[in-house]
Amino acid sequence: MERRDFLKILMGSSLFPWVSFAQDAAAEEGRKRDRNKVVILSDAHVGISSGQWQRDGLAARIATILLMDPLPGCVLILGDLAYSHGDVADYELFKAMMEPLDKAGIPWYPMMGNHDDREAFFSVFPERKSGLVADRLVTVVKTPRSDFVLLDSLKEGKISGTLDEKQRSWLKSFLLGRKKSTFICAHHSIYDTRLQTLLEKTPCVSGYFHGHLHSWIEKRTEKGLNYISMPSSGQWGDIGYVVLTQNSLRARLVSTIVDYYYPMPKEPPKPEWLERISQKNGREVVIPFGKA
Repeated sequence: MERRDFLKILMGSSLFPWVSFAQDAAAEEGRKRDRNKVVILSDAHVGISSGQWQRDGLAARIATILLMDPLPGCVLILGDLAYSHGDVADYELFKAMMEPLDKAGIPWYPMMGNHDDREAFFSVFPERKSGLVADRLVTVVKTPRSDFVLLDSLKEGKISGTLDEKQRSWLKSFLLGRKKSTFICAHHSIYDTRLQTLLEKTPCVSGYFHGHLHSWIEKRTEKGLNYISMPSSGQWGDIGYVVLTQNSLRARLVSTIVDYYYPMPKEPPKPEWLERISQKNGREVVIPFGKA
């Protein structure tokens, strides 16, 4: 059996016909796209050894994206793409699962999390080497209203993350004198990356987004910097995605929390899980664009 055929069988679930349907819908002639609309996913944790629910979760999020009207300009994925250790086979599976977005012409931008492996990732995605920071997955995603800086906070062999000095130096240089509103993103929290002081004193920085916690959490530092934790696409915890829309004055983030479970789905779901979904679904954060 060809490896690609094996991956298709591994991905197989009742959700994948919906992905195909959504992909066809996204490809319809004249379908509108909003370049100022960004979908944020995190903590997919898909792999050869993952449970079916992780793969179903990512597939469901992709199907939802492909049915959006208008379609988003891009999708950000805030790390922990792979299930456990970032095996090459995990990234091959991830690549196959992201093909519907590729075919629909929706660019997507991944980041490294503590369950990822750079060498294995780049062996499957050599084109993702940006060259901005050597040996790190660092990307600048541009939209008409703001830019998103995707950092690499993976610290090999550790659950906690960090930002190494070469990235920190590059980021300081990149932000120096910038006028356009900029969001900083990493898999780990602002405390792991130790970026709070730098970002608070940089006028162009509008907020900090991260994954890792598998939970929608909205907070602000004492100096007013928004830092927001994103849900998981399907691993455990808050399950869902976030949509960011923009105009000339502000960014607006809305959470869609479709499920909650720990450590895996359970039928029927626990009452406290349903209550958590009710509390967190549809939460909104509005971030004004200041004058840099």
